[in-house]
Amino acid sequence: MEDIGLILFTAIAVPLVIMLIIFKGKSRVLLLCLLTGMFMNLFAGEVNGLILKYTELDYYFIAVNIVPIIEEIFKMTLIVVLFYSFKVDKQLLIECALTIGAGFAILENVSLFVNSNDLVTFPFALIRGFGAGLMHVITCYIYAIGLNFIGKKNYIVFSGTIGILTLSILYHSAYNIIVQSKYSYFGFALPLATLIFILIIQLFIHKKEKLNYENKVM
Repeated sequence: MEDIGLILFTAIAVPLVIMLIIFKGKSRVLLLCLLTGMFMNLFAGEVNGLILKYTELDYYFIAVNIVPIIEEIFKMTLIVVLFYSFKVDKQLLIECALTIGAGFAILENVSLFVNSNDLVTFPFALIRGFGAGLMHVITCYIYAIGLNFIGKKNYIVFSGTIGILTLSILYHSAYNIIVQSKYSYFGFALPLATLIFILIIQLFIHKKEKLNYENKVM
């Protein structure tokens, strides 16, 4: 049987590539990020599959210890290239990172649903969307926020980048551990709880910036 991941990627990517010809400016950049996020998932899946096939490591060990490292390195590489090579502004970097994470999650979830066709239900799809799907988006958000913070601080660029990567790997690994335990529903709720926390923090930051702006105007 042919690689189902490659088949699904091709089916989804072809119309999006055609749209790239039509789209301009920021829309084209974000669409390209979506495609590259999907491609990174395809590539990471192949690497993880080879490790599972040619080593004596069991699936649980790989899912908890190897998969988070491989997937987070691939995702972060894209965002680092965007940040240091194309010098995108802070807001665009965040939007690109979130789009990369969404593309990565889309192909991962679709591939899982096709491979587990008989077991897939609407509640399961919803849980995957708010679980693993959101988890990939959040780790990419961590990269964007972290890089925006350390970007102009040359003395911590290397250590800061490694730190951001490590944080995302640990978060990803913790998610994989919990969802494969008897407390799986807590694992699926972890990304949603993280999202709520991020939104609250962003609300406070927005209010502070608005207050500072009003004080300067007055």
